[in-house]
Amino acid sequence: MPFKKILENAVSRIKGGVGIIFVDSEGEAIDQFTYGDVEEIRLAGAQQGLVLRMCESALARASSENSMSAVGIRSENHLYTMVPVTDGTFIVLVQDDTGIQAQGMQVLMDTLPDILSLL
Repeated sequence: MPFKKILENAVSRIKGGVGIIFVDSEGEAIDQFTYGDVEEIRLAGAQQGLVLRMCESALARASSENSMSAVGIRSENHLYTMVPVTDGTFIVLVQDDTGIQAQGMQVLMDTLPDILSLL
């Protein structure tokens, strides 16, 4: 896929980078890169996609003037940072517990134009 090199570059630039996945509106992987298990990164993409859609829905109910630019979640062992790409598609970045979420957020924002240029 044409996104693989962009995704790999994003993960390699951050502390604690584990993987990244570009997901469609159905929760299916468009493309991904991971240093670990591909199935685990796909599962993370699908699960975090549900979270992102719930957050978008809640924000839409709260105010029609605001849109969501990113969501960050910290679990016991991982950091998940999600950014919408287009309507229904999004990127999920996974870092281990040594990661810095603000760094992950910045890398995703820097990566977004590269992904959009290929759509």
